[in-house]
Amino acid sequence: MNLADTLQDFRDCIHRCNELIVVAHGDHGLFKSAHIEQVTISAFLNLFIGWEKFLEQALVGYMLGLPTLNGKFPVKYVSPIDWTAAQNILKGVNTYFSYSNHGNVKKIVRMYFENGYPFEPCLSSINQQLEHLKTMRNSSAHIDTTTQAKLDNVHNAILGRPTTNTSLYQLLLSPIPAERGVKVYEKYRDTLEAAASDIATG
Repeated sequence: MNLADTLQDFRDCIHRCNELIVVAHGDHGLFKSAHIEQVTISAFLNLFIGWEKFLEQALVGYMLGLPTLNGKFPVKYVSPIDWTAAQNILKGVNTYFSYSNHGNVKKIVRMYFENGYPFEPCLSSINQQLEHLKTMRNSSAHIDTTTQAKLDNVHNAILGRPTTNTSLYQLLLSPIPAERGVKVYEKYRDTLEAAASDIATG
């Protein structure tokens, strides 16, 4: 899969996630409030999974020598013979490589590509947003006192006002004062799409 297809695949994922949220919040009365929350959170999780898939496909593609959409060939320090070999290099001795650990992703791209290009400086420029996204993803899977506190801190950082016991659903649909009412989900969705575009374009 070339980088144009990889980017389009992620954009198609974004479109599907948007549709889920729109349908869930429609005035058709098909969903109870609890169902609306579940669908919205599922859409967010699918967005995050789509981002992880994009990172993996882009990493492997560039490791295999694919050019960016601008026709540049990143200087790489690895030469896997095929897709499977590239994935094995990424996993190393681990069972899998976690693309949600963006610190490790940044280490990998600097190890395997000169100056981390084309993943850097893009990933470093949105490091805080990526950490916020990871916290939100974690809170969707399990809430205890630790994950709740982290989610509240993300809420405070994004919206600029203190809160306790916020829910992921509430946070995702909260308008950001500094962004003229753009909702948190919309802002972070657009951040990921722009980052994917930068990485694919080079």
